[in-house]
Amino acid sequence: MSFSWLKEKPNTLRHHLDHPEISPADYFRERRISLGHQIMSMCRIYLDTNYWVCLRKVLMGKGSRAQKDIFDKLKELRDSGKAICPVSYSVYVELLRQTDAATRLATARAIDIFGDSSCIQPPHEVLNQEILAFVFTTMPHLKPVPVTKLIWTKVSSIVGERTLKLEGCPPDVAAAMAKAMDDLFWSIRLEEMITQLPADDPEQDRKEREQFAGQLTRGKNEAHQETDSFDKLFLDEVTGGLEAHECDLGEIMVYLSGKFGHTPKATETELKMAGHALAKLIRAAFECRRISTEIPGIHIPSGLHAAVRHDKQRKYKDNDCEDFRHAVLALPYFDIFCTEKSLRHLLCHKPLQYDQAYGTRIVSDDAEVLDALKMVA
Repeated sequence: MSFSWLKEKPNTLRHHLDHPEISPADYFRERRISLGHQIMSMCRIYLDTNYWVCLRKVLMGKGSRAQKDIFDKLKELRDSGKAICPVSYSVYVELLRQTDAATRLATARAIDIFGDSSCIQPPHEVLNQEILAFVFTTMPHLKPVPVTKLIWTKVSSIVGERTLKLEGCPPDVAAAMAKAMDDLFWSIRLEEMITQLPADDPEQDRKEREQFAGQLTRGKNEAHQETDSFDKLFLDEVTGGLEAHECDLGEIMVYLSGKFGHTPKATETELKMAGHALAKLIRAAFECRRISTEIPGIHIPSGLHAAVRHDKQRKYKDNDCEDFRHAVLALPYFDIFCTEKSLRHLLCHKPLQYDQAYGTRIVSDDAEVLDALKMVA
């Protein structure tokens, strides 16, 4: 395993030792807000893994005429600063399933070219930001930074943000080292990362996804009631989704308490109670239709699972959950979502019509993709 590429990376420790006036937390936050401002100024195009594979083929001297046209148009938009294609954790996971080293490296290189090695944060971190923003709407005297400027980072943090914490050295040195390490992480390209990571076992992964899809289908059939409306199923999914995140919700409540000068040392029971209270508040807001798209991380997966459950003939497929995770991040934060036909159909037709709800253009074949790219100003 070679780390020779580290020699080319910036060493900013001396700079940060000489400029200690900004704290690590402020340094990290300002950098990410700046990236968010930059990304939000461009047309954001979400490519699911199949489309990244198409770009990879062209990069390797292969690909169809239509794929080459898409590659060339995307390159034109990227080079002119009009568009960018950040990746997501789901794309990263599917990239690790590629066992051929050459094609995996080429896919990562395409992501670096068209996404500038940038990504949207993992779904659970984005959801936490969405819930914080929702709570902040009840506090009009606060003016938080918009979610859209807080959720972007670089591919080194695609599995979650990391900060260096040192004990036993002077605070100014620890702070400078933390900022210098962030500079290093920030400069790493996916092409460099991917060479250090082992490939997943695609066959084992496929079996696990098939088993999980079977479990979901059996659960759907066992719980099915002829009288269940889509709205009821949607609220059931909202409830289940919120219950799964009650620990995070409790942490959010503690964080908000700190914003008002309190420093509670919450026990595990108190955290759970606080999370449960916030979950009930959010569910009630969905039930009385006070909110919908304000918390996409709850709204989108709840709607998708409810739609599948409401269709008596529809079975869960092994790639459904990964596809749904693509949609959770693509719809609210990207302008164009390039995906497969079955997911597009589910998203664009009743009862969901999420393309209209989120104002996102969803395309699923080469001609549609190229047409959407030609309309980017």
